[in-house]
Amino acid sequence: MAEKHIEQPVAVKFVAPIEEAQHAASGEKSMSLIQAIKLYPKAVGWSVVLSSALIMEGYDLALLGSLYGSPQFNMKYGRQNPKTGKWSVPANWQSALSNGARAGEVIGLLGSGFVSERYGYRKTMITSLIAMIAFIFILFFAPNIKILVVGEVFCGIPWGIFQTITTQYASEVAPVVLRPYLTTFVNMCWVMGQFIAAGVNRGCVQRPDQWAYRIPFAIQWIWPVPIMIGVFLAPESPWWHVRKGNREGARAALLRLTSPEKHPDFNPDEVIAMIEHTNELEKNISEGTSYLDCFRGTDLRRTEIVCCTWIAQTICGTNIMGYFAYFMQKAGLPTVQSFNMSMISLALGLVGTAGSWWLMAHFGRRTIHFSGACVLFVILIIVGSISFAGTQAGYWATGGMLILFVFIYDFTIGPVTYSIVSEMSSTRLKSKTIVLARALYNTSNIVVNVLTNYQLGEANWNWGAKTAFFWAGTCGCVVVWVFFRLPEPRGRTYGELDMLFEQRVRKIKCNGLQPCPSCRSAELPCNFTVTQRRGGNRGARATILNELRGCVIQGGNTNPSSPVESIPTSQGHPTSSYHMIEGNTIERSLSLSSAGTLETGAIDMCITAYLERIYPVVPFLTADILRTEALHSSASLLSRQFIVSFCAYVVTFGKVLDEVSLFSSHTSASDLGTQLLNTALRIQVPERVSTPTRQSVFISFFLYGSYAGLGNYRQGWFYLREATTLFMMQKSGEDGEGWYSRDVYRSHAIRKNRPITLQVTSSSPSLIDAPSRGLQYLASLFRPFDEVFFAVWNGSRQECSKEWLLGLERDVRTALPVPLSVSSEQISNLRVSQLWLQIKLWELFPRFGFLSSESVYECLTFRYPITVARDLSVLAIKLPIGSLQIHGVGMTEKIFDIACALADVLPFVSTATSQLELGPVDFLTSTTSLLAKLPDGEAKFVPLLLAKVNELLPELVKGLCEAVQIQVPPLLEGPMSPDSRFVYEEEVGRGLYADLRRGR
Repeated sequence: MAEKHIEQPVAVKFVAPIEEAQHAASGEKSMSLIQAIKLYPKAVGWSVVLSSALIMEGYDLALLGSLYGSPQFNMKYGRQNPKTGKWSVPANWQSALSNGARAGEVIGLLGSGFVSERYGYRKTMITSLIAMIAFIFILFFAPNIKILVVGEVFCGIPWGIFQTITTQYASEVAPVVLRPYLTTFVNMCWVMGQFIAAGVNRGCVQRPDQWAYRIPFAIQWIWPVPIMIGVFLAPESPWWHVRKGNREGARAALLRLTSPEKHPDFNPDEVIAMIEHTNELEKNISEGTSYLDCFRGTDLRRTEIVCCTWIAQTICGTNIMGYFAYFMQKAGLPTVQSFNMSMISLALGLVGTAGSWWLMAHFGRRTIHFSGACVLFVILIIVGSISFAGTQAGYWATGGMLILFVFIYDFTIGPVTYSIVSEMSSTRLKSKTIVLARALYNTSNIVVNVLTNYQLGEANWNWGAKTAFFWAGTCGCVVVWVFFRLPEPRGRTYGELDMLFEQRVRKIKCNGLQPCPSCRSAELPCNFTVTQRRGGNRGARATILNELRGCVIQGGNTNPSSPVESIPTSQGHPTSSYHMIEGNTIERSLSLSSAGTLETGAIDMCITAYLERIYPVVPFLTADILRTEALHSSASLLSRQFIVSFCAYVVTFGKVLDEVSLFSSHTSASDLGTQLLNTALRIQVPERVSTPTRQSVFISFFLYGSYAGLGNYRQGWFYLREATTLFMMQKSGEDGEGWYSRDVYRSHAIRKNRPITLQVTSSSPSLIDAPSRGLQYLASLFRPFDEVFFAVWNGSRQECSKEWLLGLERDVRTALPVPLSVSSEQISNLRVSQLWLQIKLWELFPRFGFLSSESVYECLTFRYPITVARDLSVLAIKLPIGSLQIHGVGMTEKIFDIACALADVLPFVSTATSQLELGPVDFLTSTTSLLAKLPDGEAKFVPLLLAKVNELLPELVKGLCEAVQIQVPPLLEGPMSPDSRFVYEEEVGRGLYADLRRGR
């Protein structure tokens, strides 16, 4: 069974998690900071452990500059000036020491991408820490300046590795809300290292022996061992496991990073699905993970953003922060006191980094970076201007401004850079993008260090504080670049950022007050947090309802354009200002009265269309109920939402309004349905779900039907669950809409591989309670599909007996009487649903290896789909085509699934027949012809079916195109685009064919 689990169908591995991914992404984005900390406390701890490795880098780089002022260090590694008698390290060797570590970091950065992707973050970190312990020996026992330079180069290699891995790990293990805090903690670790270095040097600088410089070097041995133990115990990143195709490893790592018991709604499988979906999406957008891919397609701009953001740290004037003690000594402060002041400035840097966490919780990354760069530009101009004074007071003023500079930098640009870098690169290219950016950062640092030494060196250019003017110019370039090139990633998941970059959206900041054009162009929900209402149900039911309420305006293109407004009417009841809609208003399509309600004539047209065309299919509303709700819609918000959602449902239901003069010449049925759906969502009635009534079930079902009619099944799924939940909460089972929604709920869960959370229990209404014979028949079809079946279907249960499956198949095959005394519309729905369920059950037989060409049971043979397709062909001949078309895209999808199963078995069976009998190919032809006549059939499902046939039996494609009278679709003429491949995998998949090959 383990082998079967590894080779799951593509439809399960890739397609099914798409809705789970959307759900996980929505839940992650709506998570508060406190909720995230409670759910991910271990992720926070492990990220802090790995990030603390950067304390060593900040410590050593700051220590080296301080040691140049140590008399004992200069006597050991420097030269004596014959004229003054003072010892000092020559300028060229100072540059070699400072830049040697940077050169080593570049080497480590370049190797980090390859090594970490192959062996994982943990193994790479542990190896680097072991190497760090060894390399510190070189620094500690260096007999001369040359060996000391070698030691710095070697130490720089693991430091370079730490720079990339810590940021990557922090960004991958944390949810959206925690990501900025954990990634910016990297900057705090760097500042902490500088602060510790200043303190250690302050304590050792007055020692008269060799320990004045050996102790500072030896202190570096303190960190590697405890960090190594922490890294050994830490879990690997789930994203790395997914990139390696190890779903179980990713799930185990995720559980070690979280505390699921603190958040009952947390579903690790949905989070893994989101990671898998994002990974597959990025593979489609940019194939491969080589360094060249960082400069191809949409990743070119992402690489530019990451590189320029990091370079901005070096060219915004930060290099002169290290010369704070230099200016203080110029002001007449003693050497020891100047070091004390340096510690004060670094302490303020720590405070600034901590304060940046608050800043990022309230403002976007782009806003913080841009504002910080502007303030730093002004400070540099002031420092340069003060230099003209040439007085001791001027040096004190310069020192004060530099303290402010340190605080502002660590409050804005310093920490936010790590957040931007971790979010802007794609997850598949993250390590390589960060490696390139950090290597460029270190290279620029080498250039900046050399420039600064010449600018401030008294024997060279000797610019003094006027150096600030030069860096003000480079800082101004940073301001301009940020304004025109840096987008806003705040609150976006990695998947959404991928889509926005793919759509080449320049600005991705959403104001939440209207449908954001950028979000809409990328087909993403507006990034706007809506205040959730409290109260209502408790327990498991409340969990589901709260989840659904949180998704009311997320997903698809149906975000309300403005907040809900309540306007008092003459009757004293509040009425929503739902009639105000962006673009074409409802007045242009459905006439509105002055009171803001739908005109009676428009409502009557929808009621008439429902009773004549929809009622035979969905028979649970009477004219009296509809007219009563319409009568109360002017005074009751609940009735108004009922009527508007009902009209949206009718407008989007197939083509029932084609013959009704309801639309203006400028409004399509889809546009009108979208407008009505937006309006219904805008009418928020909290008690609809907190105190559910039969109206609540109707409204939820109408919202689902509207979304389904518009093709947005992902969002419709939530309202379908809501309708089913509300129905299960009712004490009576007499509501037809509840029965219908529960069966549709199971149908949707089967096709989309969704788990069901609402089970049939002993207290559930029985079949005899169904209000009509058609609903009784439909309920009997879906009754056998319980939680055990869905556990097997979705792969969470890996064991299944042949006898159990045979019993399920028999129950479905015999669930309906041969003569059905219902309308032709209901017959088409019942019979096609029965055939479709037979196919879905049959798909489990090859998955578990139960098929046999010699079995006495037809469902255990390869020819079973041929029999089902034959019955479908006969059914299509006997029933009017309108009875099939009335069911909309749902009917098309079921027939499409049957056709795909038939195509899958054709390579394994004999298709030869005489001229006087029909065979498998004939049934495939008739099924394809039927598909072309159904909603979305010719435009979407027939090309997808032909693409599948082209992969299995390409010689049949021409005959099928001639039968349907269409040209060969462009989909078959070359490689599929990423969008086409996405749709193909979602609707078609490859799982059944793979199972059939194994079973053969």
